[in-house]
Amino acid sequence: MKRKKLAIYLSMPFLLGLIAIIVANLMVILTPTERIADVKKLPQHQPCLVLGTSKYLKKGGINAFYADRMEAAAMAFKFHKCANFVLSGNGRYGETKRMRLTLMRLGVPETVIQQDQKGYRTIDSIRNFKTIYGYHRGIVISQGFHNQRALYLAKREHLSLIGFDAPKIKPYFGFFTQVREVFARARAVWDVYFTEPTFHVK
Repeated sequence: MKRKKLAIYLSMPFLLGLIAIIVANLMVILTPTERIADVKKLPQHQPCLVLGTSKYLKKGGINAFYADRMEAAAMAFKFHKCANFVLSGNGRYGETKRMRLTLMRLGVPETVIQQDQKGYRTIDSIRNFKTIYGYHRGIVISQGFHNQRALYLAKREHLSLIGFDAPKIKPYFGFFTQVREVFARARAVWDVYFTEPTFHVK
């Protein structure tokens, strides 16, 4: 009997953590947001926030999430949906520089590109878009699962953003990313309530 009670007590932190993760995921998933996959349906001449990711895979080769995200951003510009871009990522790893160079190769002029090198996490990117660059509405560009989380954060930060979803990655390719997203959603909810902005000024 004592062993049974001990097992229950020891399992409580795990069960509570699991419940917290499930609740946090539901909060993100069930938050009403606007996401669009058809570029023609986006509003025109908007400031566009492009969320960063690594260009290269650890084992070599181009990251498909990166390539598709950049293609989506370039397409939005060609259809006159994006008036200008804020490329947000980790400047210490050269994410935004690579993003800028890729977009320029895809036909986007450098004059409409700004680099937010302090977008270490999604919530930093969202907050910087508002507090540093002064935008309160616009389009956020990433994969659908990432946009879902970004739009949840945007709503909590009182931004009016529309998500432009880059094409879906084949399930087997993005499996581990999808698993990681479960924990990223939980972290996003934590950030909203308990994390102070990383940077307040440019």
